Amino acid sequence: MSDYFVFGGRLRSELEFPDLSTAEGSGRPDWVLRLDRSPPPAPLELRGIREVEPGWIYRLFRVEGGFVLEYGGTGSYGVLDGGRELVWYPGSTPEDPRTLREMARAIVLGPVMALALQQSGVLCLHGSAVTIGGRAAAFLGPKFHGKSTLALALTAEGAKLLTDDLLAVDPAHPPMARPGVHSVRVLEDVVRQVGGRLASATLNPGFKTTVTDLPREDLAWEPAPLAAIYLLDPALELETGQPVARELLPPVKAAASLAHGKKLTDGLIGFAEAGSMLEWIAAVTAHVPVYRLGVLRDLSRISEVVGQLLAWHGAEPASRGR
Repeated sequence: MSDYFVFGGRLRSELEFPDLSTAEGSGRPDWVLRLDRSPPPAPLELRGIREVEPGWIYRLFRVEGGFVLEYGGTGSYGVLDGGRELVWYPGSTPEDPRTLREMARAIVLGPVMALALQQSGVLCLHGSAVTIGGRAAAFLGPKFHGKSTLALALTAEGAKLLTDDLLAVDPAHPPMARPGVHSVRVLEDVVRQVGGRLASATLNPGFKTTVTDLPREDLAWEPAPLAAIYLLDPALELETGQPVARELLPPVKAAASLAHGKKLTDGLIGFAEAGSMLEWIAAVTAHVPVYRLGVLRDLSRISEVVGQLLAWHGAEPASRGR
């Protein structure tokens, strides 16, 4: 087993995670992930279903001692003992071993960890985040809306990467964003545009290119107070004529938007469970401004977008000082 730093804690895992930072020193793990070739625990109740794409469906079952998440041809994933024990049941799958493990890693660092964190009172949103001046700026949105692109581009210009794809927020006052996954999955054109500015990073090909081994000083290692949440709204053209524009949302609309931005959908976790998270969302939106962020779909102008975002948070691109 190896120990990894993720979501502000220690994950001890039989499955290797090359896209995570190794945990320093020794200590008791917050979560333990093991592999089990036997069948998962028998389901007691189907909690929900989510179809990601045709033929690829999540099913969440309540089992004795916790939950089991079943997904497509990758097997099942147990979240047991209050979220502290994680189990991957690969079963018999048609995927080749390398692809299977890459998919399993993505599922563990996404919905599986979201289920585990949720059981300890942590709000999990589908987003990426950086810190600027010690405070977190988060970007929420569905796939292909540019969350990871903005996080990587901001990191290349002096921000510190806090997390990619799963944003874990402790909703107490002030709401704090936990350091999560210290790598970024982006498309190849994004890597060509901004990845070269992070000279020591490692590019691992896969479904997307994963940018790992970022310089330690480019990473955020401590929880950070949330300064702003941006709901991404990419467009081919903005009314302002600028490459980026933001609009502050009123509290009710902000809360509704965050409810739609949860990592685990209502249909998967069940509406009773989803309702209990509304209190966490209300606590966050009461103290953190939520903006709709219009962003031009034009990578050639990403530096302008980054410059404006940094300016809104009292900073400027690192490249200006070079």
